[in-house]
Amino acid sequence: MTNQLLAEEKIKKRRWKWIGYRLWKSSNCITRQAPTWNPEGKRERRRPKNTLRRTIESVMGRINNNWKELEKIAQDRILC
Repeated sequence: MTNQLLAEEKIKKRRWKWIGYRLWKSSNCITRQAPTWNPEGKRERRRPKNTLRRTIESVMGRINNNWKELEKIAQDRILC
């Protein structure tokens, strides 16, 4: 068997780690505001339909979480 599944799991783990780190930062930090930012207007041709926000929200729907719950989980993180 190939390591295809392991690569997918590694990508998912890194994505959630990055999201948790961004939600842990202060609310006025631009990197925290980026995933929830909703740009106005249409997207240009050849731009991806699925943004980071849509990707996160689709995964959150599968695990029955929302932005507030994720922020709470991120704030409960213990610093080393």
